[in-house]
Amino acid sequence: MNRSALSPGLDQSAPPPALRTPYDHIFNDDLLMNDRDLAFASSAFPKIIHVLDNPRLREKFAEYEKEANHARDWVRRLGFSAVISAALALLAVATKPVWPHTPWARWMAIGVELGGMLAAVMAATGLILGPWKRRWLESRLMTERLRQWHFQLLARRGQQIEASCKDANEVANFEKERAHWLDDFLIAHEGQLETQLEKLTSEAGHAETWLHKPANGYSNDSAALEQVFQAYKRLRFDHQRDYAIYKLRTSRDAPFWQFLKWPAKLQMAALSGAATVCFACALGCSAVLVWGYTFGIATNVELYVRTWAVAVAVVGAALRTLQDGLAPDKEIERYKDYRGRTSQLCDRFEHTIDPKERLRLMEELEIASGDEMRGFLRTHHNAKFVLA
Repeated sequence: MNRSALSPGLDQSAPPPALRTPYDHIFNDDLLMNDRDLAFASSAFPKIIHVLDNPRLREKFAEYEKEANHARDWVRRLGFSAVISAALALLAVATKPVWPHTPWARWMAIGVELGGMLAAVMAATGLILGPWKRRWLESRLMTERLRQWHFQLLARRGQQIEASCKDANEVANFEKERAHWLDDFLIAHEGQLETQLEKLTSEAGHAETWLHKPANGYSNDSAALEQVFQAYKRLRFDHQRDYAIYKLRTSRDAPFWQFLKWPAKLQMAALSGAATVCFACALGCSAVLVWGYTFGIATNVELYVRTWAVAVAVVGAALRTLQDGLAPDKEIERYKDYRGRTSQLCDRFEHTIDPKERLRLMEELEIASGDEMRGFLRTHHNAKFVLA
C-alpha cells in the first residue's frame, strides 16, 4: 500500500516537478499522477490506457491525499508538543531544589509547569489530537480505498475491459460505465468514512475487501489480457513490493531536525537508543547514591545526583512516549510482513503462464493490500502521545 502520508504509509508527498531531482522518491506513480507516468503507460500499454487513465479518480485521490498529509502533520506536531511540554513540567518539579532562589526562577517554573500540565491534559483527553487524528485516518482510508478500487477493476471487470478494446465507441461506453461505478463507490464512502473507520479499527472490526461485483472473467483469447497482466505487474505488484522495501530503508534523506520524516527503522533506533541511555544514566545515579549511603557523600553532591537521576528518567519516559505515539516498531513489523507477502506473490506471478492462476494471484494481492491497510489504521488509531 503506497501511503504518502502512509503506511502504509504510510508518509511524504512528492515535491513539485519543477523542484524534483533525479534522486527524489516519486509517490503514487501507480495511479499515473504525473505526466511522465501517464506518457509511459500510454506507450507501454496502449490497448488499455483508457482503463489505467482515470482523471476523475486522480482528482479525488489528490483531494484526500492533501487532507491526509495535512492532518497527519498536525497530529504529530501536537503530539510532540504535548509530550515535550509535559516532560518540561516534570523536569521543572524534579530540578526545583537546585534552581537559584530568585523571583524569575519561581515565575519561570510556574509557567513551565502550567503549560506542561495543560498540554498533557489536552493530549490525554483528545481535545486536540482526536479530531485531527480522525481526519488523518479517514482521509488515508479513502485514498487507499480509491487505489484499491482502481486496481480491483482490472481483476474483476474482465468482460467490460475486453469489450472496451474493440473501438472508440466502446471506449466511450466503458468510460461512461466506469463513471457510474465510481459514483456508486463515492456514495457508499463519502460522508460515511467515520463509520468505515470504526468498522476497521474496532476489536472485531472488518470491512469488505472487494469494491467491485464478483469477477466476470476474461475470455481465453482476450486481446487485452496480456497487457492487463503487464500493467498490473508493473503498477501494482512491483509498486507495492518496492514501496514496502522503501519504507524499511535504513538511510535518511532528511536532516536531523526533520525527525518525523526519517524512516521508521531510524526513528526506532534513535528513540529506543536515547531512552536506553537515559535509563542507564538514571541507574548509574542510583548506584552513586547507594555508594554514598554506604561510604558517605556530601549533602550538596547527593542533591545534584538525586536530581539528575529523576531528570534523566523523565526524559527517558518522554522518549518512550514519543515512540508509542509514532509506533515505528509496529510500522516496521507490518512492512516486513507486507514485503514478504508481496514478494512471494510477485515471484509466483512472474513464474506462471496460466491466465487463471495469474488472475487469482492478482486477487490475493488485493486481499493482502486490504489487510495491510487495516493494520495501518488500527496501529495509528490506538497509538497515543500520553506521558504517563
